Amino acid sequence: MQKKYKNVLLVGNYQGVTAGGFPLSYPEADEGDPKIIGNGIVNDDDQPIFYYYNKQYPIDTENNPLATPSDVQDIGMVKLDMHVNVDTSQVPNSAHMETFVRPRNIR
Repeated sequence: MQKKYKNVLLVGNYQGVTAGGFPLSYPEADEGDPKIIGNGIVNDDDQPIFYYYNKQYPIDTENNPLATPSDVQDIGMVKLDMHVNVDTSQVPNSAHMETFVRPRNIR
């Protein structure tokens, strides 16, 4: 039975697993338990954590952010936008953090 996680950011645990095939993918049966890399994430359905932008952003504001899911080849930049509340009994209600990253080897 799959575990359910709430208010956490997870990454897959593929340590020691070899990717293969085309397109490159990891065998689902070889996945380990996911690793929690963030607690207290309180983004709701109207506040996605990831926004994807094409290679012409910020010049091209008309076509950005891209619709999700997006073709990986169209992505030139990723915005991480998190609302975090690690203790709901304390004020302020949540902290807002955002950053942009540009994946390496973008052509």
